[in-house]
Amino acid sequence: MAHPLALPKTFSPDALDTTAELASILARLRPPQPSNGQAGAAGGANGASGANGAVGAGGAAVGAGEGETLGASMGGMAAAAAAAGPAISLRDLPTATDGLKHKLQHARVQIKTLPDMSRTVAAQEAEMRQLEARIEAQKTMLARLRADGARFAAAGEQEQRVADKMEM
Repeated sequence: MAHPLALPKTFSPDALDTTAELASILARLRPPQPSNGQAGAAGGANGASGANGAVGAGGAAVGAGEGETLGASMGGMAAAAAAAGPAISLRDLPTATDGLKHKLQHARVQIKTLPDMSRTVAAQEAEMRQLEARIEAQKTMLARLRADGARFAAAGEQEQRVADKMEM
């Protein structure tokens, strides 16, 4: 028999974990390429510009190179995630995130089917107060039983000592 508050079999906590998938998609995102008119203007006096139009000291191009993804230019974990798939452009971003969007929509539907989702915050807080009061009563009972057990054990030891003295 399944627990009444257990997750449905069609729903898993992985359905809510979209951070890694989103990070992978964003790591594969290519920065927008400047148009020819913008590249010449951004190049400055030397006319040199990088793929992102930035020019460093002495007219050297800086930033993401040709074909390099935005994630790979950042280095670290983003570069590792970028190796997971081909680079995507801004135009392809909605298509790349369709799977993620469907995953979130499915999770939203599944969450609405969970038990107690219709309860108000006030009702949940009232139940928590009742449960906390019950826990305190149980702690008090355990402390009293522990004290009674200690007294009983001490009385038993006292009787044993008296019985040992009588046998001598």
